[in-house]
Amino acid sequence: MRFSTVAAALASFAACVVAAPVELDARGLYPLPTDDPFYQIPTSIRSASNGQVLKSRQINTAYDVLSQSTWQVQYKTTGALGEADATVATLFTPKVPSSPPKIMLLMAPVDSANPNCEVSYGTRDPTSGPAGYDASTVGVDILAALSNGWYVAMPDHEGSKAAFISGVTEALAGLDGLRALLNFRQVLPDSTGYKAIIHGYSGGGHASAWATQFAQTYGKGLNIIAGCYGGVPVDLLATLQKLNKSFFASFAISALAGMSSAYPELKQWLLPRLYPNGTAAYQAAKTDNSCNVAAAQPFVDVYTYVKGGEAAIGEPIPAKYFNMGKLGQPLSTNVGSISGVLPVPVFQYHSASDEIVPYPPVPGYVADQCSRGAHIQFSTTAVSEHLTAFIEYVGDTFIFMKNAFDGNFGGTDKACSTVQTIVAPIFSPAYIAAIGPEAYAKVLSLQGTTVQGMKINPSARA
Repeated sequence: MRFSTVAAALASFAACVVAAPVELDARGLYPLPTDDPFYQIPTSIRSASNGQVLKSRQINTAYDVLSQSTWQVQYKTTGALGEADATVATLFTPKVPSSPPKIMLLMAPVDSANPNCEVSYGTRDPTSGPAGYDASTVGVDILAALSNGWYVAMPDHEGSKAAFISGVTEALAGLDGLRALLNFRQVLPDSTGYKAIIHGYSGGGHASAWATQFAQTYGKGLNIIAGCYGGVPVDLLATLQKLNKSFFASFAISALAGMSSAYPELKQWLLPRLYPNGTAAYQAAKTDNSCNVAAAQPFVDVYTYVKGGEAAIGEPIPAKYFNMGKLGQPLSTNVGSISGVLPVPVFQYHSASDEIVPYPPVPGYVADQCSRGAHIQFSTTAVSEHLTAFIEYVGDTFIFMKNAFDGNFGGTDKACSTVQTIVAPIFSPAYIAAIGPEAYAKVLSLQGTTVQGMKINPSARA
């Protein structure tokens, strides 16, 4: 059965949703985060509690069609080594809020080691470098969540240092972003009886998985009932190998720069070992305000940037951090220890033909988690590219989250399962019902586009 009539109607509606006006300041452009006093960390940070709101401002965004008010807050969090830090979260209030509150902790795929590429900036300023990427990767999630009456907390989970792919940093900043929402009455006047689900894709899926691992240790006291994420790089070294010499090789450079921002020991090892071209690439990863990471160094051999080449990555210091970055490993940190086992039910998905994040380590990770007591519903499809898989799975992810909020985990709270089909394929009534007309209009507007070299070309299976 075809749904061309529905699709055509929503396609015309898409322009209204995507082009919703956003007020800019008198210059027509907001300052970069590195120039914006709102992002500067106050001296009082050490005496603040985790999740304590330090600054706030109300903003307008392209999602105001479904958000009755949107705020950005700077809040206190903790860095990977236990140091006090502060970062920013964007908080959305649905026009018709659920009661008791349902909260989606949305981890955006920032994928950059530059603090000027954080999602809070891209969401606020539609003319900024990260805006187009952010709109294509989190816009659907924001609209779908608001359509369902859910509050959204979207933190800059890389922290103030833009520590891209530092799992510990992402986990702590993400969980404290949820605390910030709970502490901020202008968005959530009464949190009594709330439930929260951690959600994200790609780099945001990585942050989601790490936050889920820490949910009952660092996140103690938070009512996180589930995780829902996909396209997760579960093994950083395997991801580096896949990215190297590919069109997306620059993501590997950004990852090395981001990890070194979190861990001075790694930075002190890396910088003296970079050839001049490696130093230039490293600096560009931290300063290129276009935020078009993939276009920076396509097809480059990352190992030619490092003295000693590929063998250098096996030296004790980098090996330590690559091993520490494997999902599911027991880990002892300055902020506590984790077993690595997921403590809540999880829906995880990954395309077997993903061209960016390697699929082969993922089934092994899932099997290991399940053997240790985790409860995962793992879904895979064989034919989708990385960003296309995100779009194709949106219906299934929101069905899982809606059911979980209602207390129905489909057995995922009791056992693991694997499926190799999409339950609510794109263009189907179930897909549209799960995400709402505004989010579906956004999906239609993205068809056939390319974002940082990633194609969005979902297939019609209805």
